[in-house]
Amino acid sequence: MPAPFLTLLGSLARTVSGNSDAIDLTQFVPATPGFPLMLRVQSDVTAASGTSPTMTMLIQDSVDGGANWNTIGTFTAQTGVNRQVIQIAPSGVAQAAGFAWPFNHKKIRCSWTIGGTTPSFTSSVKAVIL
Repeated sequence: MPAPFLTLLGSLARTVSGNSDAIDLTQFVPATPGFPLMLRVQSDVTAASGTSPTMTMLIQDSVDGGANWNTIGTFTAQTGVNRQVIQIAPSGVAQAAGFAWPFNHKKIRCSWTIGGTTPSFTSSVKAVIL
């Protein structure tokens, strides 16, 4: 089965901080994977405007169904048009403890914080399970 491409955040102009809807990855992940799986996430900023605009994107998971969120991946602060890719992978410690994922794959989301004077960012975030 080919790796599924997921849209965590559709392309849209954003002017305030926010969170994407949560995505349940269990439909894409076997119940007992035989090897550590990874998540490769790409952030694309196709337009940016305002005075000193800045946007920080986070990838988060929730171990309690969405009541509380934990940061599992962070993109470098974005100030203009660019593309960044991060990979979220199990650490050696997590693998030694028997965890195949470094995060709870039942719920993940994208969270962003926007700053500056009248900032606007047109951006999207997509991911692939490896």
